[in-house]
Amino acid sequence: MRSLLSLAAVISAATLFSAATVAQSPLVAPFNSDNGQSGNQFDLVATSPVIISGFDVNIDAGVWDLEVYTVTGGGTKVGVENNASAWTLVGSATGVTGAGLNLPTPLPIALAIPIAPGQTQGFYVTVSNGTSMNYTNGVTPQGVLASNGDLTILEGTGHSYPFGSLFNPRNFNANIYYSVGAGTAAVNQVFGTACGGSAIVDGTFYEVFDAANPVDIANTNYTLSWTGSDYVVVPGATPFYTPTGADLGLGDDVVVALPLPFGLPTPQGVLNEVYLGSNGYIGFQSGLPGDFTETVAELLSQQTRLAFFWDDLEPNSAASGDCTAELDGAGVFHITFTDVPTWGSTTSLNTIQVSLNPSGTIELKYGTIGSPTGIVGFSTGNGATDPGATDLTAVAALVITTGAFIPDLTLAGGTRPIIGTNWDLVTTGIDAVSPISITFFGSRMAAGLPLTSIGINAPGCDANINNLLGSLSAANVAGSSTVSITLPNNPALIGQVLSGQSLGLSLVNGANIVVSNGLEGTVGDL
Repeated sequence: MRSLLSLAAVISAATLFSAATVAQSPLVAPFNSDNGQSGNQFDLVATSPVIISGFDVNIDAGVWDLEVYTVTGGGTKVGVENNASAWTLVGSATGVTGAGLNLPTPLPIALAIPIAPGQTQGFYVTVSNGTSMNYTNGVTPQGVLASNGDLTILEGTGHSYPFGSLFNPRNFNANIYYSVGAGTAAVNQVFGTACGGSAIVDGTFYEVFDAANPVDIANTNYTLSWTGSDYVVVPGATPFYTPTGADLGLGDDVVVALPLPFGLPTPQGVLNEVYLGSNGYIGFQSGLPGDFTETVAELLSQQTRLAFFWDDLEPNSAASGDCTAELDGAGVFHITFTDVPTWGSTTSLNTIQVSLNPSGTIELKYGTIGSPTGIVGFSTGNGATDPGATDLTAVAALVITTGAFIPDLTLAGGTRPIIGTNWDLVTTGIDAVSPISITFFGSRMAAGLPLTSIGINAPGCDANINNLLGSLSAANVAGSSTVSITLPNNPALIGQVLSGQSLGLSLVNGANIVVSNGLEGTVGDL
């Protein structure tokens, strides 16, 4: 950590702000559940300077483990609902006995989350060992759910654990406890967008089965070992796992978000969910259509996809077996199509299993394959070039170079900007090629300025601050760095605002740079 810059050098003095009000705690979000899942995400917006201290929640009778997260550095949950890296775990409790449906259960997690007037803070309250969180179907996404003179809760979203499938709007049922400070809460608030991306190169292999190349992969299996930048494809896999889970109820020609029980390393980063197509493929990015007309052109041009057997399949046919997804005792997640027919057929049945390992290794296992046509393979997509077809049954070892994923460069507050302390700003997601990161300080831009608009070849990267006042640099240590600003114990600084944005080197674009989101710090005394 480096302490090189005094805030007094870059901001002017201000008049001391203080507040002496009586809190209207708790704010009640009605206990009127008609639905439920593992957890709720929601935004709280402060009118007074408040400190959130705890919740009563609406959970089923039973014994449950719960966790509370906040959006790192402050700010809304919108846009980061499924991004686990954008959240900070602020408390957890095990063995909580639920009072039952529509009855308040005190959550034994002591919190101290400040929200300054006019600021928004995203929360995620979730059960980690079940789907016992009760909530209410909402009306207007981000509409006002409940409010008093100090605090407003907005309509939120329901989620499977952790950071899984999103249901919107779903409204938190809770008593929200807080206090109103006798001063100003120091707050970090994230704004603007970050950029990073992928050093992905064309990484594709496939085999097309048709009349000229009949299906010959029945009762074979293959392992795609993930190295961090390549898939190494070899014949052989672990034995077929016998599924016992319930049928997923997949419709015809659909793609559904499928939450994973662990973070899966892939060329698109560590994924907490994948996108399962009923026609025999898994997407590593959202947006794949429920396509039944398999073509090499689509494999190459569309989003990153693993085609375990892409064909016009009909998992909701009366002749169909099951489609399941379940974790085994060894921690491997198996997606299994059992006797799924080709569309319109009662006899062309297909049994296939895809086994996902926490290491990122993927196994493809084939039983009976009744379809006469299809595509098996993987492509990074997004305009990949065509390497030509591969004969899978003749493969000894095939290396598919995808490149390493480079996450967005992210700036967050390691501490809050409280007078008399150090304000630490933490940059994460720094590319290994960058020996340092540089954090620039200035004022917040109302809207990000694309760097491409000022001649810098960094698509997707925005300048989020202007009126530059100074900068600090720090060494890249395992993808992270910290700079520190010393805040004098001077009440005249309370309420002052300073914004920062970090920059690092990367090979993901022509400018060889990436930039972070913006972080706005409001100085306080609590």
